[in-house]
Amino acid sequence: MVGAVVGAAAVLVAVLAVAHARGTDLGELWEAVVVFRGDAARVIAESATGSTTARLAGLLGALAASGAPLLAVVLLRSWRRPAAGATDLRVAALAVLGWELVVVLLGGSYWLHYLVGLVPGLVLVAATATASDPGSATPRSWRTAYALAAVSSVVAVGWIGLRPIERIEAPAIAYLQQHVEPGDTGLVAFGAANIVQAAGLESPYPDLWSLPVRVRDPDLQRLARVLAGPDRPTWLVLTGTSLGTWGIDPTAAEPYLARHYTLVARTGDFTIYRIL
Repeated sequence: MVGAVVGAAAVLVAVLAVAHARGTDLGELWEAVVVFRGDAARVIAESATGSTTARLAGLLGALAASGAPLLAVVLLRSWRRPAAGATDLRVAALAVLGWELVVVLLGGSYWLHYLVGLVPGLVLVAATATASDPGSATPRSWRTAYALAAVSSVVAVGWIGLRPIERIEAPAIAYLQQHVEPGDTGLVAFGAANIVQAAGLESPYPDLWSLPVRVRDPDLQRLARVLAGPDRPTWLVLTGTSLGTWGIDPTAAEPYLARHYTLVARTGDFTIYRIL
């Protein structure tokens, strides 16, 4: 146990040192990883709509269908103390997998790609189980669990290959790419910040993703100042037809939208405005 704690501390120090060397402020890192996540969890718990609960159900369903829980249970039931002289990684494997599960649940928005974060922990669990009895034949339960996980992966990849995920942002990106001029700026309210990136636009407002806005600017006071000021964006892309959404009060910013912008296009789920 002492070795595990020392090892974890060493990894943490190394990660912080690398982050600092790359110019990351450690205080800002703490705010982003710990403080912001706590505030975000509170906002989601207080204001989220039923779609968040539906995504959680979908996330848990996808996790079950992947075969990963069955594989983890089968491997954990087979764990034994390693042979004399071998490194016992059972505590480390459980710690990694347990922390990854916590992170997936605390992510709050429950997007399916959160599940990718479980892969390192599952690999470590599998490696630890194999190392506990390297000379024996592979148990039938292992073969079954691995086979189910493999079939699930093949089916999922094949399904996506046959029916690619529709990118609802594509029409908005195409419109902007055709109409943006040098020096233009843009803003997406809120989410789908890849629209701004793909159109080659800079944004005068930093919180383009919906959760940071709900946590840091829920009454849109900062956005209102941007829209009222001389550096207001050339293009404004709304998810839907209003700045209002769950956890956000648009009262302060909506008048500047009506005053300074004109509707130029509707592209699927997005409404595009250009500065007057």
